[in-house]
Amino acid sequence: MLGNDIVDLSVDEFKYLNHKYIGRSLSDLEQEYLQNTSRKNVFLWSLWAAKEACYKASQKKNHQLIFSPASIALPQSYLAKLVNHDYESPLVNTCKYQSKVFQTQHSWIGVKAIHCLAVEADSSHVLSEVDVAISCHNELSEYAEQSVMVRKIAQQLLESKGVKASIERPLIQMNGYTKAGPPVLCSIENKQLLKHEISLSHDGSWVAVALKLHTE
Repeated sequence: MLGNDIVDLSVDEFKYLNHKYIGRSLSDLEQEYLQNTSRKNVFLWSLWAAKEACYKASQKKNHQLIFSPASIALPQSYLAKLVNHDYESPLVNTCKYQSKVFQTQHSWIGVKAIHCLAVEADSSHVLSEVDVAISCHNELSEYAEQSVMVRKIAQQLLESKGVKASIERPLIQMNGYTKAGPPVLCSIENKQLLKHEISLSHDGSWVAVALKLHTE
């Protein structure tokens, strides 16, 4: 189970002032930590990136899962590390969600963007097995353009690993309607589903791809 999320810090720099939004998105403890930090914008979106990444990873197994950020409550130990971090070096944490334990890794790209990777914690070395590609494209102004670009970066990463695959989003049924599900990889030769895992994310000018190859 693999998920990743990237946040462009220039898109909503003062979202932490929206109390209604904060109440819907953060637990009471998370809100307390937010109020006590001097870098509220970075802290808020670091929380959000972790929640999104864990949700995306969980949704791969449970397609009916609805994103409810307040329900993904990060433990106090996680919050303490995050609020006291220098935001200059990567930070690894663990988070429990939907009865699963995830390893997360935050990376901060200066004051421009935040990336979080989440993997099910079934191995102490699992994070090191994930390849990540992150890039910035200032010309991206529309959601559709961001979606095209992240797929382009994903294909470049796949090619660099010698993987010939197409990125598909099979349709799933959720609450009475049909929507595109989490991305999967299919063999170009026979259209069979591959075991390799991929996660796509984009926000503003930034796109990110996470790829975990399975050799078995």
